[in-house]
Amino acid sequence: MFRLPTACGCVIPHAIRRTLAPPHLCSMNATTSDKPSETRFLWEGPSCDVDRNGQPMSASIRKVFQGNEKWVRDSLQHDPRFFAKLAETQQKPEFLFLGCSDSRAPANALTGLSPGEMFVHRNVANIVVGTDLNFLSVLQYSVEVLRVNHILVVGHYGCGGVLAAMESRDNGLVENWLRNIRDVARLHVDELDQISDRNLKYRRLVELNVQEQCINILKTGIVQRRFTEQKGVGIHGMVYDIADGKLRELAIDFKGYVNKYSHLYRLHAENSPRS
Repeated sequence: MFRLPTACGCVIPHAIRRTLAPPHLCSMNATTSDKPSETRFLWEGPSCDVDRNGQPMSASIRKVFQGNEKWVRDSLQHDPRFFAKLAETQQKPEFLFLGCSDSRAPANALTGLSPGEMFVHRNVANIVVGTDLNFLSVLQYSVEVLRVNHILVVGHYGCGGVLAAMESRDNGLVENWLRNIRDVARLHVDELDQISDRNLKYRRLVELNVQEQCINILKTGIVQRRFTEQKGVGIHGMVYDIADGKLRELAIDFKGYVNKYSHLYRLHAENSPRS
């Protein structure tokens, strides 16, 4: 009988194994039993229907692979060369998406864009920090190499990061990140103090956070260099409403900001953002 080994040395009959990932994820050159009819595998990844202890894979993980299989089937049914075309050409997305890591705000799903159309970066509360090399690397690659035409900063109502920043308590390690949202609230304290309804204030802070992150992108030399070219890059602040699924663009006065603060932040001679 064809069998699979486990980390603990047990041998699992092949009958319970399902092919849920490419076969190269399981190595066939590990060991061979004394019986020529049996081959033993080294466990190298979650490609089988058993976990590291030889127990059946959890329903939750199985759901991931089943979802992948369905996506592949549906994609090929719509276009038999869907994956072939993705593999044959280099990506050339039109958009860079900066969004929140919230599981309810998936980038491609809420925009309706297909694979290859959007470069994506997500973090807690869609924040742009000038010392975050992770995001800055994404920004530079997308703007200078991929040559995206639009940068979308997408927040969402019901953001846990923004809500946590509204509370007077220490949130542990993540507090160092959330402080950036507290700074947004400080910059707009006069406006926020005029809003007595806590939920409305919460929603407004979500919007103001998106606005300030758009401005933080505008401050970068990466984007300002692009503005010196004839074809710049558009910056768009948007908010996704989980309650109705709608995406709304915010009215952000970029030109007013540039006129007021260019003497502080301008790094190049020409840097007028476009929408």
